Amino acid sequence: MANANLNELPFELGARTSLVFYRDSMPIVVEAEVVSLKPLQLATNNPSAGRLARMRRALVVKQDNTQIWRLEAEVKDATPEKDRWICTLEPMKWSEIDRRRHPRFAVKLPVMVRTVLESDGEFKHTDIPGTALDLSLCGARVQIEADLDPGSLVEIRIELSDKHAFQALAATAFTKPYQGQLGFEFIDFVGNAQYQLHSFLVDQAA
Repeated sequence: MANANLNELPFELGARTSLVFYRDSMPIVVEAEVVSLKPLQLATNNPSAGRLARMRRALVVKQDNTQIWRLEAEVKDATPEKDRWICTLEPMKWSEIDRRRHPRFAVKLPVMVRTVLESDGEFKHTDIPGTALDLSLCGARVQIEADLDPGSLVEIRIELSDKHAFQALAATAFTKPYQGQLGFEFIDFVGNAQYQLHSFLVDQAA
């Protein structure tokens, strides 16, 4: 991921984004629109955004064809306005995810992809098993029977060994339905997952 200047955020008024926060370690994804740049404010019709008022941190993810940007932000406020919520954020760090910067290693590892759906204010998840075929610090190619559109945000868990696994928020980067393969780009790591992945890949390269 390439870090960038906070004075040059990759957003414009009206841009469509995904607003991500965590509830009980489970990522909740809310579709939102940029309605102000200074301060940075996002508007959404999803009532789940009201939970942001109790959160300290959120991610804003913007996707444009093959490019993905992620912004880490501090939550300042989330207030109702007519039939939508206005979320005010303080940008902390943003970066562009560049999948070409890191080598990929051929692997064969168990994977669990979790999709999170909202129904009447309740969140339900579906776990879909698969197998990672290659892996890098930025993403993975997975053999899996799942119908996910490019750009879908999911939680992915990869078993690196009998004792170690890592979890990350990921975006579906490409699909090969005729081969049953999906590509995922890692956006946000859970806990020390990035360190675990890095250590694993160092061993693979040795």
